[in-house]
Amino acid sequence: MKEEIDGGIPVDYISHYISKFRKLSRSLQIKEVLSLSFFILALVWLILMVLEKFLPFSFILPSLARNFIILVFVFSFFRILQISRKWSKATQDEIALKIEERIPSINNLLINSVQISRKLKIY
Repeated sequence: MKEEIDGGIPVDYISHYISKFRKLSRSLQIKEVLSLSFFILALVWLILMVLEKFLPFSFILPSLARNFIILVFVFSFFRILQISRKWSKATQDEIALKIEERIPSINNLLINSVQISRKLKIY
């Protein structure tokens, strides 16, 4: 039989919900970074195509574009690493607080359940 807290909610469900929220939030933020990076690269490519039509060929323009594209890739890589580390180091209390910020109708029930289950050493 599963341990229950706060009106019959099994603790396994709370733990599973928090870990699922962690995975979904991390993947959402990584997708946002990748989308933003793709948009920036597409915008730079479009600007370069327009400039190539209206300006005479210059040696500095391709090198600036190459450096900018490399900078966007490096920024994206380090931002994805930062997001992954942030979510992997987040405690269950922090994740429960983030969930409660997004769903204010919970009224501290989730954080209370997490803290009670930790005191009871259920998970």
